[in-house]
Amino acid sequence: MRVLIVHAHPEKKSFCSSLARHAEEQLSALGHTVQMSDLYAMGFDHVGGEHDFLARSNPDFFNVSNSFSVSSLSDFTFSILLIFNL
Repeated sequence: MRVLIVHAHPEKKSFCSSLARHAEEQLSALGHTVQMSDLYAMGFDHVGGEHDFLARSNPDFFNVSNSFSVSSLSDFTFSILLIFNL
């Protein structure tokens, strides 16, 4: 199975970070293909905005729900199982 773990915690020694690493190790050991997306390590900006989208549906007014595709969806097409560890 292809697994994407989305992890977001600023402290690498936190319980959440430990859970994410443990899940990655165990799933890999079971033969699954695992991809870890550590949002803090990737410099993820937790304040969403216009820069997160490829295009606007209305050039005069920015609206998240009406904007076109998010620019970082490639990881989601990888996975069959998503684990959000936030």
